[in-house]
Amino acid sequence: MYSLLLDCSHQTNFIGLFNTDKEWLCCRHFQGQPFEALSSQIKSLLSESAVDKSAISHFYTAANPGSQLGIRLTQIFVQSWIKTQCPKAQWTEYNGLYMTARLLSDKNSDSQTRKYLITEKGRMAWSTLCMANGFINMPKIRSIDTQSLEELPGTIYYLPQVKRWQAPPCPVLEIKYEPMQFLKFLKHLQCSDFDSTQLQESESHYLKWQAPKLKNEA
Repeated sequence: MYSLLLDCSHQTNFIGLFNTDKEWLCCRHFQGQPFEALSSQIKSLLSESAVDKSAISHFYTAANPGSQLGIRLTQIFVQSWIKTQCPKAQWTEYNGLYMTARLLSDKNSDSQTRKYLITEKGRMAWSTLCMANGFINMPKIRSIDTQSLEELPGTIYYLPQVKRWQAPPCPVLEIKYEPMQFLKFLKHLQCSDFDSTQLQESESHYLKWQAPKLKNEA
């Protein structure tokens, strides 16, 4: 059976088909709006690899961060496919910031320097993942403000989003989003010792504004 990864969360879209975590059977990057190109690209990918769409047993998609439109479109696509083509297929969503941190850690194993991976979270905040010992099994993404980001010690890697709200306020090493390199990390997402509960940042909460009472009000 085969697995299909769909990632339209960043500037360049990526789809890939595999049956082991060793190599892609077929994969490709493509530009453009995913709602215009995704369906035809997948059809072409399956035709090139001579795999029937009913043979897909596992889907992988990005859940966050990134383009909400691209993320939502891949979710809708997989939901429809499971419902109509392969009802027994599994579906795993991953966090692209965490997967990118895994890739960085794999390339640079220096544990002496504290390292962070950041990306925009709207206009006034930054999603931040500290690549400290133990982050592979218990990663934690937290939202910090600009001042807190400036005070972080160590090396800071920056993963830009499709819509850049502002430049980082401190020196960073800008990196590319490379889902094609995530293949060997996908199996780990199924491990019992992997805790993904803190990869989903909590939403901000705001107090409801109430008009002050005037002195002459009863």
